[in-house]
Amino acid sequence: MKFLRGFFVILIFTISCKNIEEKLDYDQEFTLKDSFEINLDDKTDYNFYYYDVVNWNERECLVVINQVNNSLDFYDLESGNKKETIPIPIDGPFGLGYVQGFTFVNSDSIFLYRRGTFRGTLLINSLGEVKNSYMPGVKEQSAKDLINHVSIPKNPTYYKNKNLYFLSYQLMDNKNPDNFNKDVLHAGKFGIDSLDISFEKYSGFPPIFWDKTWNSPSTSVSRIMGHEDNWVYSWDLLDSVFVYDFDYKIKKSYYVKSKLRPSKLDYAEFSFPNETMGSNLYYSIKYDRFRNCYYRIYFAKPKDKVEEIPGIHRFDFFPFVIVVLDENFKIIVEKFFPAKKYKPTQSFVGEKGLYLPLSNGLNPELKENKISYELYQVQ
Repeated sequence: MKFLRGFFVILIFTISCKNIEEKLDYDQEFTLKDSFEINLDDKTDYNFYYYDVVNWNERECLVVINQVNNSLDFYDLESGNKKETIPIPIDGPFGLGYVQGFTFVNSDSIFLYRRGTFRGTLLINSLGEVKNSYMPGVKEQSAKDLINHVSIPKNPTYYKNKNLYFLSYQLMDNKNPDNFNKDVLHAGKFGIDSLDISFEKYSGFPPIFWDKTWNSPSTSVSRIMGHEDNWVYSWDLLDSVFVYDFDYKIKKSYYVKSKLRPSKLDYAEFSFPNETMGSNLYYSIKYDRFRNCYYRIYFAKPKDKVEEIPGIHRFDFFPFVIVVLDENFKIIVEKFFPAKKYKPTQSFVGEKGLYLPLSNGLNPELKENKISYELYQVQ
């Protein structure tokens, strides 16, 4: 009987996977091409929260904020070894206290941000020496005016034309429907010469959010600079992505729904906290400039119970899909990935493809002295 029970479990799992593959049948494939490992020391956490892929001394590197060591660490994406470490000013007259994020311009110009404000933003060089410290003259005159720019991989801060282009998450009560309206703006720019901060008037909530209450994940958005410097918005709740030109003059929407997302959703489940809060939502969108395509991550609702385990994020319980879009935002392929193995929230794009880490807190093969990645490409 035990043998038969095990056989039927395997059979059901096999049929379930086959059904998923049939639903995600496309002309092209999103294929595993290679594997890769980053070697960690005892002062590095295997969770990378603030990172970017940059060119460092003519080498492609993943640069990461090391909160334990208070440094910027550069990992060679050929060898997986740490190539460079730049100290981050934490204490003293220019001390950041806690680093919210960074923008790498070149090896001699790196912006570092203090949490929740542009006050005290630093520009450092390759030695960690402070070249400039910025104090905005407009918008951040008092505590209530502090701008919670996030500067994370889901929403990078870009440097262009002597401006820092950022996205801000509002500090507000989600249970108050008055806080969701067209006047709550998200995208802005900080002029490093003028020290002025301004917001783009078309960067607010879409109408579906207005005058309602929502749980926090449902109101999140991912904004990136994509093809031809267009701004691409992927709201976690919405199937469509929205594209603006660089000056926010032109707007187009593209319906890019994952085949695994339910056609009819009960929006009540996105209003209040629940066990699977964060599932049936898109998480982020990434631009692949090497292949001129986009990757959109969608978290499906898990079949297993989501437990409260210290140090384990609820996303680790969710299966997910990576939806690949071409430069015209047409879905060319999407691929399903099981729960409890990958960490898609910490994936990134490099010359060789999409790096998908296997650093899920529930992965039994997780190692604390290295991060393993699978590399995927569209075929």
